[in-house]
Amino acid sequence: MLIIISILDKEVYCEFCSYSSKNKEILQKCGPIYGPFKDCTKYYYLHENCAIWSPKIHMDSNNYFKNVKKEIKRSKQIHCSYCGKRGGGIGCSGDNNKCIKTYHYLCAKLDTCVLDNINYLVYCKKHHKEIYETANNTKDNYIIYEDNQDAKYCQECKSGLDEDKLLLW
Repeated sequence: MLIIISILDKEVYCEFCSYSSKNKEILQKCGPIYGPFKDCTKYYYLHENCAIWSPKIHMDSNNYFKNVKKEIKRSKQIHCSYCGKRGGGIGCSGDNNKCIKTYHYLCAKLDTCVLDNINYLVYCKKHHKEIYETANNTKDNYIIYEDNQDAKYCQECKSGLDEDKLLLW
């Protein structure tokens, strides 16, 4: 059974960014922690945004994350271009996916990458322009993050998804 770990529960760490479930600032930026995902005797936990921006993870028809263990294993072999730590498996989609820059979700935001909120693709500073040159794309579909203080997150679950259903205080 998949549950959201609240900040009142035990402390766990995201397998991608390694931040604690007790870090309220990171929960605001990366969303709630999901888990446990079990692999033999080990349990895994992930932030919502760390998971949904990971290229191999998707949700099935029952809204369960799929390919979690494979994506954790893949990303643990990759160093983030921003912070240098392992787990930065979100690659820049620029230059037809040939760019070598990779990021953690939060590091992509801090490095002012463009995040395509429709296709869940990231473009580094060098490849910003490519996203706007694609047919039928408008700047309204994308966000350039500079540690965006104006971002809206649900105060109950800390998710930034489903903006029309956010509970703001």
